[in-house]
Amino acid sequence: MKTLFSKSIGVIIMALLISTVSFAQEITVNGTAVLRSSSKTTQNDNRRTITGTVTCDGIPVPDATVKADAGNGITAHTNEKGEYKISIPKEGATLTFYCLSMEPLTIDVKGQTVVDAAMKATPPTYGIPQGETLPPDANIVKGTVTENGAPLTGAYVLVKGTKTGVATNAVGQFAIAAPKNGTLIITMIGSKTAKVRIKGQSTINVEMEGEAVTLDGKNMHPAKRQRRMK
Repeated sequence: MKTLFSKSIGVIIMALLISTVSFAQEITVNGTAVLRSSSKTTQNDNRRTITGTVTCDGIPVPDATVKADAGNGITAHTNEKGEYKISIPKEGATLTFYCLSMEPLTIDVKGQTVVDAAMKATPPTYGIPQGETLPPDANIVKGTVTENGAPLTGAYVLVKGTKTGVATNAVGQFAIAAPKNGTLIITMIGSKTAKVRIKGQSTINVEMEGEAVTLDGKNMHPAKRQRRMK
């Protein structure tokens, strides 16, 4: 009787130990059929990590979104250096990269563990109002707006005396149609307005200067904002 009781307890303990196993097969313990794991594979074993860097014209793109088409639509975002890390199924997935003023980019991932993405800026509108065409004699001015050496995203570049204006893209770049003797006005919240005479130039890079933030008329310490495209 005691032996039978001991066998029963042993079977129950064995069953409890394997009750959490997802994949099992039948074996025999002390003449009684029980289940055991047929594989040591876990959910983490079925996934792997992909890392990489997102750039545009060789410049790191911060705050870009990386989305996997598998694994419940897992997403990740690039840091200030354009770097990202994302988990995908072991067999592979399709990664799609998104960012403001950038063309979406799709990459099929198979056995790679490092996937770098070189994104392209969307075609420039040169600030021409919708429905209007670019004049044949238009002077296209291109450049980059920065502050403390970091590209500024969303800075507004306006041709003085006109309604022609564009915003800088994710890496601080702009392209605008302007008269050769015109003046560009660049504005950004938290920065001093910059005015630059074109003087026939086709490339103009602008370094903005931070401006002290005020609240109720009281000066506050200027914030050292990082607008680096990540």
